Amino acid sequence: MTHTDPREVLNLIDGKWRPARSGETLTRENPANKASVVATCPASAAEDVDAAVEAARRAFPGWAATSVEDRIAVIRRALDLLTERSEEIVVADVLESGKTRADCAGEVARALSATKYQLDIAPDLLDSRGVLDSGLEAWSQLAPVGVAALITPWNYPFSAVLRKSIPALVAGNSVVVKPSELTPITGELVGAALVDAGLPAGIYNLVYGTGAAAGQRLVDHPDVNAISFTGSTRVGLAVAEATGGRDVKVQVEMGGKNPLVVLADADLDAAVDAAMHASYTAAGQWCIATSRIIVEEPVFDEFRERFLARTREVRVGDGFDEGVHMGPVSSRVQYEKVLSFFEPDKLSGTVLIGGGPAPDAPDGYFIAPTVIERPDHDSPVTQQEIFGPVVSLFGAADLDEAISLANGTPYGLCAAIFTQDREKAVKFAHAVDVGRVGVNMPTSVGDQQVPGGGRKNSGRGEYEGADAGIAFFTHLKPIFFKP
Repeated sequence: MTHTDPREVLNLIDGKWRPARSGETLTRENPANKASVVATCPASAAEDVDAAVEAARRAFPGWAATSVEDRIAVIRRALDLLTERSEEIVVADVLESGKTRADCAGEVARALSATKYQLDIAPDLLDSRGVLDSGLEAWSQLAPVGVAALITPWNYPFSAVLRKSIPALVAGNSVVVKPSELTPITGELVGAALVDAGLPAGIYNLVYGTGAAAGQRLVDHPDVNAISFTGSTRVGLAVAEATGGRDVKVQVEMGGKNPLVVLADADLDAAVDAAMHASYTAAGQWCIATSRIIVEEPVFDEFRERFLARTREVRVGDGFDEGVHMGPVSSRVQYEKVLSFFEPDKLSGTVLIGGGPAPDAPDGYFIAPTVIERPDHDSPVTQQEIFGPVVSLFGAADLDEAISLANGTPYGLCAAIFTQDREKAVKFAHAVDVGRVGVNMPTSVGDQQVPGGGRKNSGRGEYEGADAGIAFFTHLKPIFFKP
């Protein structure tokens, strides 16, 4: 694959690469160059999803009966192949997602490291044995649930497919993956590595298509035992609601409106660095982005000027170009959505920089880094996830007001605070209603040994990553032995 050669991506069903039964396809353009086609993929419908689920259902018993050690051996071979092919994955990621090469390389490296860690902890996690006070031998087995439907987003396509697939597979499940139709190549590369590593047919299935067709059928399918979804809050809540009453596990990761709080005693250089990283990486299109910066009033003006100066230095362009800090947003739909927030009925406050298309950018979906000062707290700019390079600045009289502002949206994914006062940091961490908190670190902070997830309209069900990411795809089965 080169920068100009489009790739024909196919479904993977029961170990065979196939087009959609209808023969219809979807075309993915390069978000950094609208005239360039990156890939085509199947426009799958219910019949394709049904075939994939049926294959996964047939293959499940054999894989579940395979020892954990043998499962790990196959998966580790696949991860080794993905490591060898990492440059191909990075190129595909840049072409599909629009992120910079550095961002994509970081995504690939972190995803491989995190999933290798999960393989390391899987044996002890899945089979724990001991002798009880009663004298009985107890075996706490985490048994696979069956067929897992994995619906992944376009912003971090390789990471999302891997962090859902590997925990499900190592736990003994078969999977049907529906990657975003905007990023088809990375899902195919994962599937190819698993096939080449010797994974039995039907264990890993790929079905491409729109959310309304392929995604909805997966969510509704009666033979699916677990659903892991990452995407918008609107769709995520619909997924959670659609499965109500069915015996199916549901894990939903949704959006964020994440606050970064900067107190008067903070190291402003470090706070600005953190804000720049979390605000503009992936053009702001990651759920853990900083979209609201709440600054204690005594240092508000100084922070604003430092942050604006750094924002003016952000170079927007094709992710393959040297010196580019930020690429395009993902698509025409996303481009128009972000620009709509600058219309008078949604915009409030003062636009200090940006507020429209990026000037002098290539012919793609480029939006200027945007900073809005003190928008109304009930305005769409403040209350809705924009998912673009748009940051709002707020002032706060003290820590209590900062906490109130931080909690003042429907979202609760993550938050961060910069302060030298440990007591204030702990107070903030306890009071803010989010899934995770960083102190003197960006909102995007995380670690492969710690699960992550959200509160309120940012998440439903169990967290992803580390031990929790594996446990989600299992059910606890205590087994007792009498000597």
